Amino acid sequence: MRRPIRGREEQMQRKIVSLKPGVPYSKYEKEIQQQGGKIIEHLPLINALLCEFPANRSVEVAGILSNNPHINRVDDDLPIKIINFFNPYFFFPIRKKETPKQMKQQIGWGVKRINCEDFLTVNPKRRVRVAVIDTGIQADHPDLRDNIKGGINITGNPADISDPNGHGTHVAGIIGALNNEIGIVGVMPKIDLYAVKVFNSKGEGSLTDIIRGLQWCINNRIKLINMSFGSPVDNPTFKEVFKKAYQSGLIMVAAAGNDAVEHKMQYPAIYPETIAVTSLNERNSISNFSSFGQGVDFIAPGDQILSTWNNGGYKVQSGTSMAAPHVTGAIAQILNKWGDLTPDQVKQHLKLTAQRLSLRPEYQGAGLIDVAKALKTDPKVSRYYSMVASYYGLS
Repeated sequence: MRRPIRGREEQMQRKIVSLKPGVPYSKYEKEIQQQGGKIIEHLPLINALLCEFPANRSVEVAGILSNNPHINRVDDDLPIKIINFFNPYFFFPIRKKETPKQMKQQIGWGVKRINCEDFLTVNPKRRVRVAVIDTGIQADHPDLRDNIKGGINITGNPADISDPNGHGTHVAGIIGALNNEIGIVGVMPKIDLYAVKVFNSKGEGSLTDIIRGLQWCINNRIKLINMSFGSPVDNPTFKEVFKKAYQSGLIMVAAAGNDAVEHKMQYPAIYPETIAVTSLNERNSISNFSSFGQGVDFIAPGDQILSTWNNGGYKVQSGTSMAAPHVTGAIAQILNKWGDLTPDQVKQHLKLTAQRLSLRPEYQGAGLIDVAKALKTDPKVSRYYSMVASYYGLS
């Protein structure tokens, strides 16, 4: 639960009040005020209200409002964090190093491992629009700037998409760093990247920040989003958010989590509406920090990945946060080659063309993504095999 906000006389706590359809949300304002609360904003993605209530009555008020026939439920505005190895919440000690700001371009081991090396000079048939929901992006980075097309800052000045943390810039580079003569090259070097900044400099945000970010993506015709963030807990509102986003046609790639102790997957990666990704190391084994479980869809390189950093240079990072953007970039390649596909069609195509590794299913899902095979195999074939498998009860 988000920390209570201190006012002049009392502490306030934020709740998400989910409404039933058909009644204007303005009609709830009086009842909410009667309970000592106030409406902060309407959240159209899930037809809900973000409200503040006195902290010492928040549980009581939630019970009262839940009995209203026009209200579905009242849930906490959960805290959400980026999934990063140096974040104490998902901590795992891994060597860090910075490299010179300008160096001769190299192709990372991750790009090679997913069989993308031969497709880095592809001229796009269409510029795929990809959002990085994260800490922002350094838009003037010399290895990114031609691909950064805009974005939104949910945490403050809407126009300020800069990255005070570095996490979002690192993720963006894995997806779409330029194919030039410096630094690194992303999985899809010709792409339209949008920074959806929902986390502060410490990598902290909330469920409503995520809701606002997803709504912006829908409103701005974003097709594909990378989500290298998570929470160990969820609630019904959290689940509904991703169902609605999925129904809108968003393809959502999620990092599984870096739970180095119990290896429990994080939300939203657990949800079937997302594409959940675990981390592979250079030895073709699951990274020892990676979360895993029955909900895993794919495995991708996430160990010791060199990418862009927010000082204009480059840095090595490890985590499922680095694995997810390899899949996001691969999907961008697929959408460029094969055109508009639904989230289900994309997932099925990736499953059919993935490389099965000598790992347990809960570690790898369908396996390691294979860009070369995904670009050479027509998705119509994937859909055919999917229908056959479904008919015979094999899917």
